Amino acid sequence: MIKIKMYPAEEGDAFLISMTSNLTTKHVLVDMGLTRTYEEYIRPDLIELSKKDEKIDLLIITHIDQDHIQGAISFLNENGSDKKIIDVCEVWHNSFKHLQFQKCANLPPQERALLKKTIPTIKGINTNGKSDISAAQGSSLAALLLKYNYNWNTSNKGLAISTDNKVNFDFSGYNIELLSPNNEKLESLKTFWKRELDKKKYNFAITDDAIFDDAFEFMLMSDSSCTSSRNSISSSTIDIESLSKVDASQQEIDKRPPNGSSIAFILKKNEKKLLFLGDSHQDIIIENIKKRIDDNYLEFDAVKIPHHGSNNNFSLELSGIIKSDKYLISTNGKKHGHPNEEVISKIVSQSGHKDIIFNYCHSKYKDFKDEEMNEKYSFKVFVDNEIIIND
Repeated sequence: MIKIKMYPAEEGDAFLISMTSNLTTKHVLVDMGLTRTYEEYIRPDLIELSKKDEKIDLLIITHIDQDHIQGAISFLNENGSDKKIIDVCEVWHNSFKHLQFQKCANLPPQERALLKKTIPTIKGINTNGKSDISAAQGSSLAALLLKYNYNWNTSNKGLAISTDNKVNFDFSGYNIELLSPNNEKLESLKTFWKRELDKKKYNFAITDDAIFDDAFEFMLMSDSSCTSSRNSISSSTIDIESLSKVDASQQEIDKRPPNGSSIAFILKKNEKKLLFLGDSHQDIIIENIKKRIDDNYLEFDAVKIPHHGSNNNFSLELSGIIKSDKYLISTNGKKHGHPNEEVISKIVSQSGHKDIIFNYCHSKYKDFKDEEMNEKYSFKVFVDNEIIIND
């Protein structure tokens, strides 16, 4: 049996995949949402797992965005090196140290002092309130992984999690096939960060100093720009036939480098396949799924829709090469107009029955919960936080 827990992560992502067979359970935790996601929802579950002598076999932090990473920082701060909450066997996360910068030997003292001052004042990082984190030196996810000596990308010999380094990962009881990122996407992330430094007139001598882990991570977390913004429309005006044909133009396709660096993967347990797409760019997903297609499409037992249902990440081509009877959309619907009506329409216009599972009851859920529409297109919408897939 596979159980997917989709946590209330506001506009973000947090999933616990639990795979049980022969009285043993393996747990893969994918992103941890915001701080309050961890404190109110994930933490109690982790404590219960630990009481049963279970552990997190793999923690995957897909990419550097507040709504994916903030809860993980709070967790690592609390869990520490003695695993106060739960044991974590391995962490997948691509950070500053995995990018190929030209680095100098030493960071001049005056530049260190300036760089240190920028960390707690980077625009967009809040330092007060329950859902916030302290953007202080040594408190980035990368710094905490190093400080507490976690097994970090160890199944890939410490290298970046990239399709150019390794694609197939065999774990005890399950397998992961990597779809994203590749080295080109990580190179774009490096260029993006360097350009942001240049905009701020920072001309630091980039080194291996751990302070760059903080500066890199917190600056990317503060950049939450998004090109998708749509208002909800009433169910009486929803035209699934028309909306399902609305594709993203070249200008609207998500090209934001932090999203492009998302870790996206297929998780296999026996004959079951789950597709988790993070906030990934569609070009690399299409390219790598096409390599695995035996027929016209690839079937999955559940699909986590990319980027909270943004039309900028879910093209007609992508929607046509993946099929499932369960689609998961993680967002509270309060930012960027996610999920877009076009994405839901592309899903429901496919052949066969579809369950679209939201983790919040919001306007888009209500718009598509229409008996006549549901029957005509053979789909149902649910609000649920637990999805069971039987072997």
